[in-house]
Amino acid sequence: MGVMDARKADSASVDQVDDALLESGQSVKVLSDLAAHVRKCYREAKEAKRLVEEQMLDNLRQRRGEYPPDKLAAIQKQGLSELFLKLTDSKCRGAESWIRDVLLPAGDKPWTMDATPLPDLPKELQVMVAMEAFQQGMGQEDADELREAVITKLHEDADERASNMERLCEDQQVEGGFRNALSAIISDVVTLKAGIMKAPVLRNEKHLKWGRDFKPVMDERVTMCFERISPFDLYPAPGATDCQRAAFVIEHHHLQPGDLELLLGVAGFDDAALKAVMEEFDGNGAGCKWLDVSDDVSDLQKSEFESGTTLANPSSEIDALQFFGQVKGQWLKDWGWSGEVAPDRWHEAEVWLIGEHVIKAKVNEHPLGLRPYYHTGAVKINDQFWHQSIPELMTDCQDISNASARNLVNNMGMASGPQVAIDDGRVRKEDQNDLMYPWKIWHFKPNEHGSNSNPIQFFQPQSNSNELIGVLQHFKNLADELTGVPAYTQGVGNASGAGRTASGLSMLMGAAAKGIRSMIYNIDIDIIEPVLYAQFVWNMLYHDDDSVKGDITIKPRGAAALVVKEQLQVRRGEFLASTANPVDLEIIGVEGRAELLREMVKGMDMPQDRIVPSRQEMQQRMAAKNQPPPQQVPQQAPMMPPQGGQGVPELMPDGSPMGGQDARLF
Repeated sequence: MGVMDARKADSASVDQVDDALLESGQSVKVLSDLAAHVRKCYREAKEAKRLVEEQMLDNLRQRRGEYPPDKLAAIQKQGLSELFLKLTDSKCRGAESWIRDVLLPAGDKPWTMDATPLPDLPKELQVMVAMEAFQQGMGQEDADELREAVITKLHEDADERASNMERLCEDQQVEGGFRNALSAIISDVVTLKAGIMKAPVLRNEKHLKWGRDFKPVMDERVTMCFERISPFDLYPAPGATDCQRAAFVIEHHHLQPGDLELLLGVAGFDDAALKAVMEEFDGNGAGCKWLDVSDDVSDLQKSEFESGTTLANPSSEIDALQFFGQVKGQWLKDWGWSGEVAPDRWHEAEVWLIGEHVIKAKVNEHPLGLRPYYHTGAVKINDQFWHQSIPELMTDCQDISNASARNLVNNMGMASGPQVAIDDGRVRKEDQNDLMYPWKIWHFKPNEHGSNSNPIQFFQPQSNSNELIGVLQHFKNLADELTGVPAYTQGVGNASGAGRTASGLSMLMGAAAKGIRSMIYNIDIDIIEPVLYAQFVWNMLYHDDDSVKGDITIKPRGAAALVVKEQLQVRRGEFLASTANPVDLEIIGVEGRAELLREMVKGMDMPQDRIVPSRQEMQQRMAAKNQPPPQQVPQQAPMMPPQGGQGVPELMPDGSPMGGQDARLF
């Protein structure tokens, strides 16, 4: 079933649910308002996405090395080669590995958090500093020193809070699967028309801990999760440009019966509606498989070994729609929402729908009304939600390369040996066959016309392999230019010209990185930064540790990380060596020198906390060094026995001669 048939079946299935709803007579008003609004929005988004789904299917086929059904049928009708060069897959894998090396480095993260600058004191602190200076009777210089001391302390406190927030967000990402989700999104950005992340998603998850005597202990706690959303499962409003400014966004969930059981008792979900859905589910998906997905989509999402197979129970999933958009306040009140809403106004809400049952409906509680979806693309197009990907950039090159390769194989087969022409009229019936083998004996009849022509003729078909190989190579090189992923960046092929030298190849790699840099920049700005901001807002609102809260800026550094790490370490080493002199040390101080060492150790993937002392320990060392040593009381010189009849003068406790004696004697 094609995408068009799936779209018609989908609309028909939704309409059947609407008809059943009207016939049921139960809560018709509530469901016809809230549920029907979600269905209507879904149908509009599904229709607007039809061509996008077809293009994404073509992209998947192109990367997997499969022809579209109509084109494959035409090739098979000719009985010729069905060869498909996986040139697109090679480019996509090269781009993915390049982006992952930058955004997912081992032992590091592609972002950082810093405190916002504090150019001046807040008014409250200005008043406090002025009062303190007045009470202490300070002059202008002393008051300025007090003010600078307060600003320095505020900077240190802000830096400490930013560092605490950074560690907290990194820990949440590690536990919530951020790296796995981002890795999958990179593949979607490269292959499909968008990559989508959903975050933060809060779940009660079980974690295994080890108690006394290493006995396992199960701990259940709320975990912040990060999810990759398939572009086939997200339906933005027609004309949308991003998830936040869209009129609505709908996600298609594929739930299992056990997922519904886990939702029982969860705040915000309607237990009665969930139980009604589970009663309707009979194990074969009857009544719950109300949104039909194209067979092409479901088949291409399988692995190559599962494609074409029929599952024993393909309808075991329960379709659910999660809607984020504007709904009337009266609809929420009718459903049972207990919060404060204006009945006659539209409110940003979240609605879950399964069939005719609204299992959840509530007002979006984010302070800014943001939705938990963030998306981007490889080659962005202004005023568009769906963007271009690498398979689309090289579609023509892939098609011509396939045609050249098929013709090359066919021509090589035709020209691999001689063609034979036989005069059947001169061959005996018992010898008329098409078998060719060495030492075969042919029996011919005499020529009726009396000519001496040879009854068997051999001729060699022309080989066009060189021309076809030249065409194939030309369009492979053209694909390098169109995609911005040259073959030499993957360690394949040889770079000509300046690429034959190490420095020249480095320059070519830097120039080729411009195309990849734009993709990385899109992921930085559209996914990593807003997701971190959503984490920051949640932690500021709900985390119980006040030491992580402060005014913080988020800095994605994926695009900037394209500078080769080894080269950066060399530059750091050179700077460290050039500043190893008394003049520079007096300028940057011991603290600055420690920061340089800390970055050097960090870049070499070594435990920096064990090698370079922490900032607090450095401050303690400096304080101990600047503290004056304890004053020692000098000991009294021992009395010497008289020598030569002359007595030794007595000394004062500080070593000076006692009064009345001539100091010149000493």
